[in-house]
Amino acid sequence: MTDGFRFSNVPDEVAHRILSFLAIIDLTRFGCVSKRCRELPLSSPSLDFDLSASDYTFASTCEKRIQLLNYLDSFLSRHGDNKIQHFRVRLECHCVEKKIKWMVDKTQSFRVRREACECRKEYSRIVRWVEIAARSGVETLHLEIFIDEKQCGQDPLVQSCVFLCGSLKTLELDFGMNYPKVLKKPSSSSFSSNLQRLDLRNVEIHEGAESITIQSSSLESFRYIYDDDDLSDFDIIAPNLKCVAWKANMFVFQNVEKCSCLEKVELLLQPQKHDALVLFEVLRGISTVKHLTLNHETTRNCSEFDTRCWKSLNLAFVHKLEEVDIHMLIGSNAVEFARYVLEHALYGG
Repeated sequence: MTDGFRFSNVPDEVAHRILSFLAIIDLTRFGCVSKRCRELPLSSPSLDFDLSASDYTFASTCEKRIQLLNYLDSFLSRHGDNKIQHFRVRLECHCVEKKIKWMVDKTQSFRVRREACECRKEYSRIVRWVEIAARSGVETLHLEIFIDEKQCGQDPLVQSCVFLCGSLKTLELDFGMNYPKVLKKPSSSSFSSNLQRLDLRNVEIHEGAESITIQSSSLESFRYIYDDDDLSDFDIIAPNLKCVAWKANMFVFQNVEKCSCLEKVELLLQPQKHDALVLFEVLRGISTVKHLTLNHETTRNCSEFDTRCWKSLNLAFVHKLEEVDIHMLIGSNAVEFARYVLEHALYGG
């Protein structure tokens, strides 16, 4: 096989597109084929640092994990000033298994316990990687970090420079249901961005800010998923926002009624934290919605009203609905709300 046989006549942009589907482990193996194969990844605008592969989770030694982190540090250094357009990091909790001796009825036995390993000290590198990507003009940043506080320390994994990155169009953060992490906001509780998509899953706002204001004329999609009572209020000033998905114990999206371009809304709320009046205020605010999804916990709060009552509320969005997905439990009085929605969505009142 000649040097770089498969890519010798392929333009760089086409080769980069092909390589964008490879995780960093596979990209490393690819770089061993030839000189051209070694150079192509260093100029690739799409990087996927997926450390969740089986070789680097529980079955891995700390030594292997640190070697990989060292290599990624070196890789980013050699990547130089080449633009990083898309950057994804996935990192799962890493533990070591220790045998613990114990006695049962005077019989010696052992049990296995998993403990945080020493390589947790290396996770601060993630902060540097994100900062490098931000300085490089990253457009899409996707972080899936599933490690506990003992492994990542007290410093936020995502710094304020990410929010202030003018090139960033898509920000997706997933810190795992069992490992919620803090997100360091800019010094001001109000900041603007060029984001088009913002997806936050199990994210806490640093320093317990009571309200976070995000201004973006370009933001079109906002998703927030978090199962906790202690939430900061989000005031999203986004005149072109089209899609909102919200799954949390509370709905703290201020001024949702000012989002005049909303077309799709998913409300996945928790019944113990909401009453029917709160839900009514939310539904009244989404007057332009064409696609609506409500989970059965949310529709449970609709059971206090009958069809006649819903008609008297005259919710503006109902007459514009094109698609509705209402989940409800058997026997729930929320069927009255569903009947009201179907009648008025189909026949215009």
